[in-house]
Amino acid sequence: MLPIVLICYGTGFLLGLGEAVWAGGGGLFLVWAARPGRAAQRLVTGGVVLLFMAGWLSGFVEQRISASLSDPPPGWVLVSGTVVSVDTGSLRLRTEGRHERIALLTEYGWAPGVLRPGDRLHVLASWSALVPSLNPGALDPLAWARSRGVVAQTGAVRRILRDGGQTPWMDALREKGRARLLRRADRRFARVVTPWIAAMMLGDRSALDPAHHRAFQRSGLAHLLAVSGLHVGILLGAAYGLMASLLARVPLPTRARRALLAVLMLSVGATYGTLLGWPASVSRALGMVFVGGVCRWTGRTGWLERSWMLALLVCLLIFPERLMYDVGARLSFAAVGGLCAVRRLLPRRASAVVRGLMGSLAAGLAAFLATAPILLQVIGWVPFAAVPAGLAGIPLASLFLVLAFVALILPAGHALVALGARAAISALVGWATWAGSPTFPLLRNDTQGWFLLGTLMVAVVMVVLPGFSRSIRWMVPLSVFSAWMFVGRDAPLAWTLLDVGQGEAMVLEWPWGDPLIVDTGPGAASGATVARYLAYRGYEEADLVLSHADRDHRGGWERLMKEISLERSYQAWREAENARPTLLGHRWSSDPGVRVMVLHPPEMGDDNLHSLVLLVVAPGLRILLTGDVDAATEQIIADLWKPLWQGTTLRLLKLAHHGSNTSTDPVLLDGFSPHGAFFSAGKQNAFGHPHPAVLDRLDSASVPTFGTLGAGALQMRWNGADLSILRWTGGRWQAEPSGP
Repeated sequence: MLPIVLICYGTGFLLGLGEAVWAGGGGLFLVWAARPGRAAQRLVTGGVVLLFMAGWLSGFVEQRISASLSDPPPGWVLVSGTVVSVDTGSLRLRTEGRHERIALLTEYGWAPGVLRPGDRLHVLASWSALVPSLNPGALDPLAWARSRGVVAQTGAVRRILRDGGQTPWMDALREKGRARLLRRADRRFARVVTPWIAAMMLGDRSALDPAHHRAFQRSGLAHLLAVSGLHVGILLGAAYGLMASLLARVPLPTRARRALLAVLMLSVGATYGTLLGWPASVSRALGMVFVGGVCRWTGRTGWLERSWMLALLVCLLIFPERLMYDVGARLSFAAVGGLCAVRRLLPRRASAVVRGLMGSLAAGLAAFLATAPILLQVIGWVPFAAVPAGLAGIPLASLFLVLAFVALILPAGHALVALGARAAISALVGWATWAGSPTFPLLRNDTQGWFLLGTLMVAVVMVVLPGFSRSIRWMVPLSVFSAWMFVGRDAPLAWTLLDVGQGEAMVLEWPWGDPLIVDTGPGAASGATVARYLAYRGYEEADLVLSHADRDHRGGWERLMKEISLERSYQAWREAENARPTLLGHRWSSDPGVRVMVLHPPEMGDDNLHSLVLLVVAPGLRILLTGDVDAATEQIIADLWKPLWQGTTLRLLKLAHHGSNTSTDPVLLDGFSPHGAFFSAGKQNAFGHPHPAVLDRLDSASVPTFGTLGAGALQMRWNGADLSILRWTGGRWQAEPSGP
């Protein structure tokens, strides 16, 4: 009965969202499940229709709310409410009399005094649309807003008035509890262990070493650093074992002892959920534990599947925005769904050791296959090392959590247990660092990655399902290896202009070697954008070139250095000790078939006239990156270096100075003869970039022009024969309608 109800409601919900393809699949599954003899025969037709229509209405409402986020009512509005959270440059309110939340973009210092959660405010501001994601790897603001109940955003804040008020007692109690837990951890462990307790017990990763965080991401163990159902299960299991052993010594009837144990476990689970703020994954896990306990109490089988389906249905009914837009919630449900599917495939007559080993491997593989499509779409890559890394990583994390929990609650004699916890976390970090090394390949969000993932899924189905002969099963590893060798060839050179507003940040990627970053944009936010893009592509190291000292080109440098490892840095002025001075004639290569040559300047300087001009040389392709040089410099470059690009199949030009009229001289256009021109500029920028005269010159020369202008990042891909021009829009790369 429960599966039929879930499929009816879920199919209608998907159709209401506009996901006709997935809704059609759900409808076909419903027809299969409702065949004669199934539980659906006991459902009245009207009930099925009612469930379907309820799901459709809920999905339709979600779709309309999401559309309203990007099309808010214009004009000024007075917003009154209570502060939910305060972040750098923004705060969020819960409006009075409603559950919706308003996101306010403001600056510290505009509001009187220090703002804290729980403060009551009156804010006069204008509505503004939430801008969708403009770059790969960046969080989608629309999804972020809906997953947190935000229904609108305001900008141009004129005035903020404080009503006064205090933090709600529940929020204050939560913060006090977290602070006491961390202080106790500081006293009982070395301080190097406390950040891991904060991450794996409270979900706070802010104190972790970025290098360790990257190692866990690269090894596929990043889920261990976020509180998930695994953590909840481990901690509640440890609490259950301790309380059961203590209650066993109490002279009570068996039924009374079980009832008392159930009440205590419910109290522990509710306290832990309140301490964490009831995130989606924890709510799902605690709900499953409760339903599973009821099933075990009543003697029903299939408690894992039943509790998972019930939690999914409740989430669809009450918090649909979390399931649709919160990546953590989607990953949590997908991983547990994979575990439910694989549990029935394990051999029942094998020994406990064999069954345990096969169960661990099958669980890791099932979770990998269930979550890989989501991770490829959102993050951009999935490590192949995730399955073998979890074989040792999950037991080490479990050991650490249990030992840390015991050490925190023991009144005395905790030193030895704390020492064991420290050894366990040290082993886990070492294992993640090794498994996250570049030796292990990544599954990327490209044609090769999706083809390999599909091949792996088909191979798993062939192995586990009956009906395939042994000879066919032996062909599975060979087919996976052949697919890897066949598709993993001829990787293209990619040149990406990230959309960082009124600034410039580019990334050059080639089949072999570290990528090359050219400029980092105007500030810390653009530096974070570059770092997220590199993480999306699975890179941990890169080379960096700063064309000149203007802030719109180098403002994100410091933030970028905190996020990734910069192997080599180049610039044409002396400022940083770790940057190499780079002048005319310098050349380097991170790939056997690609070279980067410096055509300008001949001497050191930090102004526009001393911008680094780079020529990227690849078979059949030349890319000229001109920094912010003026027309006179462009004429010199065109006259002096013309032999370097004569006879080349394809030539691409990055417009100097964001398309300013001081650059893009006709002499350069005639000498370089570009097949396509590209520029980076902010939407409705105050400088009027690109200048209409420049666009007219390019149009007269029949050169197609592409720019960011707040429309999303641009990417050019060249495989030696064909050029593809793509724009990041709607959360994926889409071909531009015209190209050279």
